[in-house]
Amino acid sequence: MILVLYWLPLILPWKVYLFSTLAPEGSPGAVTDVVVTPDANGATTAVLTWKNPTVDAQGETLTSLTAINIYINDSETPNHTINNPTIGGNQTWTATNLNNGDVSFTIIGETENGARMVYNVSTYVGFDVPSAVTNFTLTAHGENAKITWTAPTTGLHNGVLGSSPIKYTIVRLPDETEVATNHTSTTFTDNNVPGLGFYAYKVIANNDYGEGGSAVSNTEMLGPSITPPYFMGFEDNEQYSVWTILDANGDEKTWTRVANTDDYTGFAMRYRYSWDNPADDWLITPKIQLAGGKAYGINMLARNNSANYIESFKVFIGTEPTPEGLTTEILSVGHEGEESVTTSYELFETATNITTSGEYYIGIKATSAANQYYLFIDDFNIYELVDYDLQALTISGPQNAILGTESIITVGVKNMGSSSASGYTVNIIDQNNNVLATATNCPELATGEKVIIPIPFTPTVAGEFVLKGQIVWSQDQVAENNITTNELD
Repeated sequence: MILVLYWLPLILPWKVYLFSTLAPEGSPGAVTDVVVTPDANGATTAVLTWKNPTVDAQGETLTSLTAINIYINDSETPNHTINNPTIGGNQTWTATNLNNGDVSFTIIGETENGARMVYNVSTYVGFDVPSAVTNFTLTAHGENAKITWTAPTTGLHNGVLGSSPIKYTIVRLPDETEVATNHTSTTFTDNNVPGLGFYAYKVIANNDYGEGGSAVSNTEMLGPSITPPYFMGFEDNEQYSVWTILDANGDEKTWTRVANTDDYTGFAMRYRYSWDNPADDWLITPKIQLAGGKAYGINMLARNNSANYIESFKVFIGTEPTPEGLTTEILSVGHEGEESVTTSYELFETATNITTSGEYYIGIKATSAANQYYLFIDDFNIYELVDYDLQALTISGPQNAILGTESIITVGVKNMGSSSASGYTVNIIDQNNNVLATATNCPELATGEKVIIPIPFTPTVAGEFVLKGQIVWSQDQVAENNITTNELD
């Protein structure tokens, strides 16, 4: 046992001993070589040994020593007095019937000239409460948490631990939920993690003498998989921390959560460009439980920070939250021949068929070239698809058509349903929803497939028109996305 020994002026309610030149001449100096040894078997006793002073308070040779007084804790009167001790002699005294716990001893020499220098020493006597557990580890076991640790073998105050059984109180963090009391083994499985998130555990060791030390485990993502529909807007009241960010090229230019700019409110995720490296940075969902034999729609908002730069990204799905585990590309945006990312938030959508039930991850990979600018992603959404849903994408064509001359207007169409789509038509309509041209015999589309439909259009009336694309399909179960997201004017 290691004891901290020191001397200091004694301050008692009835008397103050000051380390001062005003001390009575000839009053004794402090005792030295003090050692206190508590009983090794847990008895409430302690043996004190010391050497009596040989000099007085002024540092001169001590010529008289009438008593050594020993005070325990805050006692105002000596608990033990040794009369006429030998100057410089070795002294021993055994304190008995002490209270279990921390005990302070104060030793003061005295002469006919008064008392002066004080020596104070503290120790722990009796049986101790246990120290904190060690080797404390948390691991995820499916949806559950498993914690293991090594039981303490020493007392919290370096006292005797004894044979009192050690029991544990286990608290889950950060929700401060007490998940077990009076637990006796050194393993525990929490089968009631309330939801997907980051958790840690605190274990408090106890015995018959009270509460001992505590330890906190490492932090892990735990809890059940997310089940669609799932929406993430990266706002303060949402659990955005369960998303994973991977800086795959290691250039420290990657995704961060930021406040939206350019008159957009709330928060979003932003990829920050690198001067030298093309983007290879992943924003990955937490685990999502998807059912085999079903199709799911996935969409998100995206924009860039400047029309002078080209931002791009891809979306992948896989069974591990790593670049290697995200094996299947399901969306590509901003590359040559693809839909572009603009300075306004636009909705980008895709769909995927799941053949095998299980836990999946969806990764958004920034792929912008080096020395571009900022790419923003917001309002991620995944949901189970209906059987039949065609989505109108964008309309494009010449800004000026010639009266009586045929022009080609194109409309993008995507199958967002879980079944193939056929037998639909695509119209060009004006600002008053008048049908100006129609494409029939449109190709069959598999789930997630998209096509550009060319529609011949010959103006018959002069004037200004605002053109939009419209899908007409009797089986469509979602009418809200049947008009193109942009207009041609």
